[in-house]
Amino acid sequence: MSARVLLVEDDEMCQEIVTEYAEDSGFEVDTADDGAQALELVETHDYKLILMDIMMPNMDGIEATQRIRAMADTEKSQVPIVAITARNPELEQEAWKAAGITDVIGKPFEEEDLVGMLKRYL
Repeated sequence: MSARVLLVEDDEMCQEIVTEYAEDSGFEVDTADDGAQALELVETHDYKLILMDIMMPNMDGIEATQRIRAMADTEKSQVPIVAITARNPELEQEAWKAAGITDVIGKPFEEEDLVGMLKRYL
């Protein structure tokens, strides 16, 4: 069975690209359009990794990450969460890590960079 990944991303084109790259490398991908949808999926599914956009409507990636980290189920609360963002991680990486982000991959990215990140945590 392939590893299950949650992609939390509000941009449809980015969802398609990340899903294609991940599935071509043997990963199973679920998608959520915002942090609120992500929380619902995390509560009902087991993920090996979460790819989390930072800026989204309704609930951003930082708040969603903090809520995941606060879950009582330690398997869910400790899943690696990788920020996938166009923002400059150098400027905000400390705050993101304090919120519970495990790692960061910047947009735009090459397929091998994304697949390498997936394999690093799975």
